[in-house]
Amino acid sequence: MILGYVDCHARGFDVLAANSCNPLGFPLMYSPLWLSLPVMPVTDAWRVGTGLANIGFFLFGMTLIPPPARRGWKMLVMLAAVVSGSVAFAVERSNIDITMFGLAAVSVRLLLASRRARAAGYAFALLAGMLKFYPFTLLILALSEPLLGLIAVSAAAAITLATFVAVYGRDIIRAIHGIPTGPFFAVDAFSGQDVAYGLASLSGWPVSVSRVIMASMTLCMIAYAVKLSGRAGLRDRVRQLPPAELAFLAAGSVMMITCFLTAQNVTYRCIHFLFVLPGLLALVEHPGSRRDRPLVLGLCGILSLMWSEVVRTAINQIAFAVGVDPTEIGKIYSWLWLARELTWWAVITMLATFLIAWLARSRALTDLRLRMFPSSH
Repeated sequence: MILGYVDCHARGFDVLAANSCNPLGFPLMYSPLWLSLPVMPVTDAWRVGTGLANIGFFLFGMTLIPPPARRGWKMLVMLAAVVSGSVAFAVERSNIDITMFGLAAVSVRLLLASRRARAAGYAFALLAGMLKFYPFTLLILALSEPLLGLIAVSAAAAITLATFVAVYGRDIIRAIHGIPTGPFFAVDAFSGQDVAYGLASLSGWPVSVSRVIMASMTLCMIAYAVKLSGRAGLRDRVRQLPPAELAFLAAGSVMMITCFLTAQNVTYRCIHFLFVLPGLLALVEHPGSRRDRPLVLGLCGILSLMWSEVVRTAINQIAFAVGVDPTEIGKIYSWLWLARELTWWAVITMLATFLIAWLARSRALTDLRLRMFPSSH
């Protein structure tokens, strides 16, 4: 789809208003930086080659994710995620999010290496952000640096972003306005807005009520995540994770939280759960123990979300095969929708808990506390 926009733009059409080369007429909802590709020159004729290269880059990114411990059930969980419907959907489409996945994986891996490699890692994070916006949140990993390192990364990122906005600012705003919203009951999309705006639309409430509900749910989620992250045992367990598992857990968490709270996303974006799983699996020591039970439920929640479309399609086929009344099928979908939305909020709360626990012990914030309150240590 990106190459179609690029081709249309090269022919003089304003694809940020409407893609006249596309029968559906969808405007460009990605970064206008993509429209610079004809300089290389890249055209729609590259579709097959770039699609295969995109899939290859995604597979390469998957090799950078730390494998789970060689325990049978942990390997099975990871395998179930890798072959899930969400991953198959993304690869089948060769969607641009698998490019973001590869760039994010390369970025995180580089951030675990030497100082020069880390500089390249932040550059990859900035590139991914300038291409699709939400990967900018990967820059939160700069909090793993010493305080002076964080300041240096922040300054370099600010200069880069200022230049980006100076060149593309007007078109960035137009692209963001082109991001679609709704329907809130879509079977192949997810968003934190679905419950608030969906229920409000059914009840005939004004948009202002939907916004209040969404804001209230978000604040409650954050407050509960802060409370859970304050448990010393959890913070210690998160901080004791191996560096690779911890970095990928933080990266996957911040990207999924951002996607969930800011916009509607097609379910292939669940591929970023693959970043989260190695760290989550490492946190589970004894699946049957009381303290590990919430983590196991979190694993089940993630897998259910990654497989949700496969399950829905299977139910649909079985229902029609046995002659279930369409009205009854609609009721089944309603309950599935509600269960899915509640699962999303539970999983995002869990990821927010991990992220807050990581932030509380991050290197830069620890250095800052030592500088501000030296006598308390």
